[in-house]
Amino acid sequence: MEPSAYAQDQIHLGNWGLSAGLRFDHYRFVVHESAWSPRLGISRYFASLNLVLHASYDRVFQTPAVENLLLASSPQVNSLNPLVLRLPVRPGRGNFYEVGFSKALLGILRVDANVFRRDFRNYSDDDVLLDTGVSFPTAFAKARITGEELRLEVPHWGRFSGYLSYTNQVGTGRGPITGGLFLGSDVVNAITDLGSFPVTQDQRNTARARLHFQASDRVWLAVDGQYGSGLPAEVGDADVKFLLAQYGPAVLNRVDFDRQRVRPNFALGVAGGVDLYHKEQRSASVQLQVANLTNRVNVINFASLFSGTAIAPPRSLSARLKLTF
Repeated sequence: MEPSAYAQDQIHLGNWGLSAGLRFDHYRFVVHESAWSPRLGISRYFASLNLVLHASYDRVFQTPAVENLLLASSPQVNSLNPLVLRLPVRPGRGNFYEVGFSKALLGILRVDANVFRRDFRNYSDDDVLLDTGVSFPTAFAKARITGEELRLEVPHWGRFSGYLSYTNQVGTGRGPITGGLFLGSDVVNAITDLGSFPVTQDQRNTARARLHFQASDRVWLAVDGQYGSGLPAEVGDADVKFLLAQYGPAVLNRVDFDRQRVRPNFALGVAGGVDLYHKEQRSASVQLQVANLTNRVNVINFASLFSGTAIAPPRSLSARLKLTF
């Protein structure tokens, strides 16, 4: 049961903009907690510079995932191992801060830049039961995610348009464990490990780009690409020979065991479309798209054999026919 209510408003006073809101959440499942979450944003437009400065603050209340949440709190799991630790998974709370600017350049280019910081208590995560496909939520004492975002966009330049975006992000969590289910030797580690670790979203460098060309009034072409420097890999002291037999060399070569990270991924795609017919409210168009054009093996996440490992799709072709009438 998660009832909530919120109110928000926006005010414009000359070149100033103000947005404010307040949200109330009541969480009632394994634990009962409530929270007020204020949100405030302010911006200032400088006409002479064609520049907008903005800053914002959000307080957030994040409830844990419900998947197998009752299992993590059930006394029946005592039959699985004589040493069991069950900690209620409480909702996480966070404070989000962001400052940035938007500026138009040369009449064709728009620049957006932001710096952000997110502080969490009871940071949500997940784990698997005895290396099976059964996953359940967990929580750590605290976490901090900081980063910078930059986006260059050309909304329209002749027949061309496109964008280039880059994000640098660092995410660090810190123990001890504050919620979840732990068996055997994991019990001691959960309550004594006060060290820091990279969170699952800790991908340091992410870049995306897209170029669109309007060849004629009815025909367009596009190319896009994306790059990621790699997420943390939960390999621990796993037997490499066993993993090789399960995944094969193509997948395992995309994991850097020394750095405990997935190797960088890259995907290139192309697309094109044609407007076949257009008259008043009736139209027909067709679109073709090739994803992962180079058919590169990209491993996104690498963790348990049954849960937490994700591999990007291979090269694929899709077609779409759109009719409007």
